[in-house]
Amino acid sequence: MAEALCARFAGAACVMDRSDVPGMAAAFNTGMRTVAGSVAGRPEETYVVVCNAGSTAAPDSVQALGDTLVARSLPAVAQINFLSLRTMDEMTGPGRWYAVGAAYYQTRWAFGFEYDLHRRNSAPRRRGPLGHSYHLKGHGLALRLDTALDAGGFSTATPCEDLELGFRLALRRVPVQVVPVLEDTEHPTTATAVTAQKRYWYSGMIDVLQFHWLLPEDRAAQPWRFELSRLASVYRSAGCFLLGPVPYWILLGAAVALGRPVLAVLPFLNAALSAWLVRRAARLLGRPLPALRPAELVLLPAGILVWSLTRNIGPVQYLWSMARSSDRQGRLRATHLLRVEDSEKRSV
Repeated sequence: MAEALCARFAGAACVMDRSDVPGMAAAFNTGMRTVAGSVAGRPEETYVVVCNAGSTAAPDSVQALGDTLVARSLPAVAQINFLSLRTMDEMTGPGRWYAVGAAYYQTRWAFGFEYDLHRRNSAPRRRGPLGHSYHLKGHGLALRLDTALDAGGFSTATPCEDLELGFRLALRRVPVQVVPVLEDTEHPTTATAVTAQKRYWYSGMIDVLQFHWLLPEDRAAQPWRFELSRLASVYRSAGCFLLGPVPYWILLGAAVALGRPVLAVLPFLNAALSAWLVRRAARLLGRPLPALRPAELVLLPAGILVWSLTRNIGPVQYLWSMARSSDRQGRLRATHLLRVEDSEKRSV
């Protein structure tokens, strides 16, 4: 894909990363070093942009990114946000409703948390970076070359290298500029693949616990802020992901124990509201979705609800692997290779 893209533009070249285990972090760092070696001065006017294989990098998104960089006086970091609904047509079979529900839930997270976090952080009157870490993403992330080099690129010691980079940038008070456009990215198309993806993500989220030795220099420079940020990130990145379904379980359990079915209706209404908000936001932001069929008016909220109740299955699987083995590198490598194999199956 990269070679075909470069063939369309004069002066473009495809640089291959030859790491033993393929990954975005190593590939980005290879590209960053290549660009740094070929740019004659002015790293503060040069950008390295991440567009992963699961995204489209649509022309209007790329144009919006360039316009934002110029309009905002070449910010150090810029982030495009995205929908996770690109592969819904590929979701087939009995478990389609579950995969669609997970895709809608992921899109709601991007709208309700990540997009707004970046928007508030890039506000003109921002007094300092908001939040204890930025939820950066591996797609549509633009790093100014001098910032990328100063940060040392992406870490290859953790699966969620974008989360780890956001943590470091927040400590250094480097703001992240939101790009006011939505890109559409793919989402796992089966229940098994969705669970594998979340297990992979959680293996990186739980690495927040390891930041004290993954980032010794940052910790030594400002220990109190480092530890407070790390604890907040453990709660937000790892704890919420693992414990998020618990309130729904409590409501459903109370509905049965107290004989109050209305309590069980509340989670379903919340799921229906989530579906409506995602569809409305997509329409307002220029990505209208096809009209729902009558059966989908029930199946879509049901899928979102069931995913909400079970989205910690992947994290629980990873915690179980931690209990069975103390070989952290072996666990991370196995989890990463499972994700690579799943991606290859979906691309055939």
